[in-house]
Amino acid sequence: GVYAKPDQDHQSITGSGGFTLVAGSKRGRSHAQKGTYRDDDFFILSRKDGWQIAVVSDGAGSAKYSRRGSQIICKDGGKLLDLSLEKGIAKALDDAASTYINELKDNAISETNRDKLTSALLYSLGSAALDSMKIIMKETEDRADLGAVTKDFSSTVLMSLVKRFPSGVFCATFS
Repeated sequence: GVYAKPDQDHQSITGSGGFTLVAGSKRGRSHAQKGTYRDDDFFILSRKDGWQIAVVSDGAGSAKYSRRGSQIICKDGGKLLDLSLEKGIAKALDDAASTYINELKDNAISETNRDKLTSALLYSLGSAALDSMKIIMKETEDRADLGAVTKDFSSTVLMSLVKRFPSGVFCATFS
């Protein structure tokens, strides 16, 4: 079939910073009864700089090719998020997140640092999500033979970045 997927997938990573990342996906009963593929997907990565990346997505059951949409969001979105950190945003994110944790403890969050943190998160998480959508739109064009529209790839998205700092754990998500 088009965009066939194995019935299950799983991964476990002993990450940096004392984290263990675990993800799993299994075709549900209703999909098995209908003979359809698993709609959900995941991506996990532990970077050497201490950032942990997790992306999960579940395709909309009503969307014809949501299994491919969730796959693009996870696999491509996760790689794009990693790439944004690799291209230098990790340093800005480190500084802003560490400062934010310290300011939070002192109940004195500066507007300047909040803006820096927001900017770094938009550049990393926000850009990865937006670029994933662009890849889905290109997939629609590239697979014109399917007669699909972008909505046929509809899926949920949850992207997360986590890192342990001496002052605490920072976690940011985009959904």
